[in-house]
Amino acid sequence: MGSRSKIYYFIIDMGDGIILKPKKLFPETKLDDVAGCLKYQRKPKTLEDMNNAIRQDIEES
Repeated sequence: MGSRSKIYYFIIDMGDGIILKPKKLFPETKLDDVAGCLKYQRKPKTLEDMNNAIRQDIEES
């Protein structure tokens, strides 16, 4: 048997029915809060580098 994830919901009473709205597992963040993990430590690739890689992949397939 597999394990099941627990999902928690807000229950919103609409009078003639209910809405189940999933609770967010993580707090909302802004790009500035997490952008540091996106840093690339190597020399940036040029457009020529990218075109050469695409050309090479096409030739190998």
